[in-house]
Amino acid sequence: MKLHLIFNALDAQHRKAVADMIHELSDKAQFITTTFRPELLENAHKFYGVRFRNKVSHIDCVTREQAKDFVEDDNTHA
Repeated sequence: MKLHLIFNALDAQHRKAVADMIHELSDKAQFITTTFRPELLENAHKFYGVRFRNKVSHIDCVTREQAKDFVEDDNTHA
């Protein structure tokens, strides 16, 4: 069974609630999320960065700190 959830424009409190729900369910299922907000990073096990260079996307495994730095930098410029 596949479940696709899209959460647009949630405030920090609701993003945290969604992150907590995903964390509770993660022992029975795998979740892949994308985010520009820090709440979903807190309990994640793996992080990937996507770069777009010369019209090509490149995906690399990154550390938790690199993911946090990216999210913080993106929120600073939003």
